[in-house]
Parts: sequence; C-alpha cells; structure tokens
Amino acid sequence: MSAAMAEAIDLAHVLATTGEARRLRLAAELSLGELATVADVPMVDAARWEHGCAPEGDEAADWGAVVDLLADAEARDMPARRGGART
Repeated sequence: MSAAMAEAIDLAHVLATTGEARRLRLAAELSLGELATVADVPMVDAARWEHGCAPEGDEAADWGAVVDLLADAEARDMPARRGGART
C-alpha cells in the first residue's frame, strides 16, 4: 500500500469515527445516497462508516476524499447545493 493510500484511509478513519463525515454531508445538504454515488461506494458501506465503523481499503479512501472535499467547500463557505438537508 502506498503512503498516499495509507494517508487517505487514515483520513477516512478519522472522518468516520469522529462523526465529522456525517456532519459535513448534512451541512452540504447531500443525501447519503448522493454521497455514496459520488464516492462510488455502496451506500450500505457509507452508512456504516458515517456511524463510526472504521473504513478500510480503496473504497474507503475514495469516500474519505469526497468527504474531505466537502470539508474544503465548507472552509471556503461554498455550499455544495441549495435546498433542504436530507438524512
């Protein structure tokens, strides 16, 4: 496993276990299905990770990268979309 992949998985782990991933998704007003589709991961895995199960593997790295983009957008105060938040 490359250092970049290990770092991405570590980030995904932190985002999942702290609840930050769910907070960021809800702040961006994205449904769980929308986030899973963008990250190209099964929705059931994204749901497990949002509820604190430690993500692993390539899909976890992809999911973590998408959630990290939401964090970047939030830091720049750029909403991902307009409309009501969904769970």
